[in-house]
Amino acid sequence: MKKKKNTLLKFLLLITAFALIGLNSHGQSIPSYQNYFAGLNPSQQQDLADLNYGDQTTAFINTSGLTVIGNGSALVLDINASDFNGINFNNPLLSNVKLVRIRYSSGSDFQQPINLTGLSLLNNLQYVHLLSSINASAAQLNSAFVNIPNAISTYYSISIPN
Repeated sequence: MKKKKNTLLKFLLLITAFALIGLNSHGQSIPSYQNYFAGLNPSQQQDLADLNYGDQTTAFINTSGLTVIGNGSALVLDINASDFNGINFNNPLLSNVKLVRIRYSSGSDFQQPINLTGLSLLNNLQYVHLLSSINASAAQLNSAFVNIPNAISTYYSISIPN
């Protein structure tokens, strides 16, 4: 009788462990743009589409530092993954940013996860878009970021140039 109880207990512990692992990996999952977009209401969909595809004032990094193109304050920050750690998120040019687009162009960009803690300094930030120009795996996409601030939504898209 004692052997049956031990076997049953081991079985229940094993099932619990798998369930917890499943919950943890699901919690780290970054949805595709299409799946994330589909879950928004029409007003939110329009706002996100405008940020992603409309003519928005955009900040980016070039040889002379942080540059803003367009009229008014930057609403989008478009950067390469390799430049992320060099950004000063206290910069007043970034005070109205709602979308940060982080471009991944090689497998090496995925070697070290990006710590998104600094994004909490951007008070208007709503979205982080991981844009990969390589066919990244689900594991690479889901481990690209750590310390995602709670108020920020993340999603990815893959756009491989011809």
